[in-house]
Amino acid sequence: MVTKGSQGCKQLQGQAPARSYRARAASAILLLVAAVIFAAWGGAAGPDGAVEIEIVPPHPITEDSIALVLSGTWKDSCVPQAPEVMILGSQITVTTSNPGGICLTVLTPWQLTVPIGTLSFPGWYSVVVVHNGQPIGGIEFEVRTGKDGSAPPVMLGPVVGVTDDEGRFTVALVTPMAAQFSGRLFDLDGEPIARQSVVLSPKDAHGRLSGSVDGIVSIDVAVPGYVPSEITEFTHVTFLFVTMVSVGDVCLCRAPDREESGALWRVITWDDFEGTPPEGADKEPEAARIAIFLKHAPKRVQVWLDKAARKWKAKYTKIEVTNFMDKSQSWVLPGHKTAALLNHEQKHFDLNEVYRQLLQEALEKLEGEGDTQRDALKDLNKKVAETTAKFEAEAKKQQERYDKETDHGRNAEKQAEWDKRIAGWLADPSTSPQP
Repeated sequence: MVTKGSQGCKQLQGQAPARSYRARAASAILLLVAAVIFAAWGGAAGPDGAVEIEIVPPHPITEDSIALVLSGTWKDSCVPQAPEVMILGSQITVTTSNPGGICLTVLTPWQLTVPIGTLSFPGWYSVVVVHNGQPIGGIEFEVRTGKDGSAPPVMLGPVVGVTDDEGRFTVALVTPMAAQFSGRLFDLDGEPIARQSVVLSPKDAHGRLSGSVDGIVSIDVAVPGYVPSEITEFTHVTFLFVTMVSVGDVCLCRAPDREESGALWRVITWDDFEGTPPEGADKEPEAARIAIFLKHAPKRVQVWLDKAARKWKAKYTKIEVTNFMDKSQSWVLPGHKTAALLNHEQKHFDLNEVYRQLLQEALEKLEGEGDTQRDALKDLNKKVAETTAKFEAEAKKQQERYDKETDHGRNAEKQAEWDKRIAGWLADPSTSPQP
């Protein structure tokens, strides 16, 4: 049995301190601001060429299942692939990539169908297509009322833009009020997040897209390849009838790599053991080996200023810990595919699940603190690393104990005892040995 170390994000995110000011924007200049904004945004094409976007069906209603058909002519044979869709309110971001390999320098026609599903709220939606971190096209379309006859809701945002070489961005919104959002994006090492699309979603106290600038209590910042950040400290003031909202400097955490080919915790079969036994494995005491590890992935991190304590604090508001089996490194010797041995390997997987649940609970409780937001993030990172290492060490200790006492599954009596023990720990992980 092989257990790998956990893999997770090494960076977190935060936002700069500020005070909030109530403001109102006059509607008289909306058309003028709109013309400037959309003229500037429409010219932001990516370096690899533009993309044509077709909405299917062309005039969707709230009951329709919607798809985007992306097409064009690419500069080489490595055309956009692997689409991923992120929907924040009325903003739809489609991120594409290409796994690499040899790219032939020849103009290549391409087409990609991207399912969106139903959009239950009528109104206007914006689409931005991003390839390898660069926007390559966009479009707006309207979803009309379905059977209920309700009118489109009035929403503020989301808004979309692109950072410059220094990580700065300035994006604007003109419906229903004239507003301009600005800020600067960094990773935790202090490097600017340059030439990346950014989507901002202003939220009200109920977590919904805010209908006015005055109602904003937080702003979600989303960038392809990074974990979304919730901003709760920002400024907004009105100047010449336009409300300017600044989120300041925002630190973002890189999103973990995509999952390897394998399986999350479940009942396994011998078909899951796809690896080749290493040379000399037939002389070792174990006839099979399951490669498993814990992997944590932050989905949302919040950094805020505790004014009473005069300290910055940080914590995961959403994190996912998985118990993962790497099929390509899991193997079994020919002639040893017995039910008893498969049960032994299953219990390795089950035992790892006990510590996955314990680690999940522990990471959700962690909180970092520091004199600056970066200090708070570093403190949180340190606590995450220390906590993860403790649970990994305990999991490894119990896995080795399990193999030793059962003689890798050959001792049927001890195997039965461990089957019962692991089942009890799964039912209540707090009863298992703690780090």
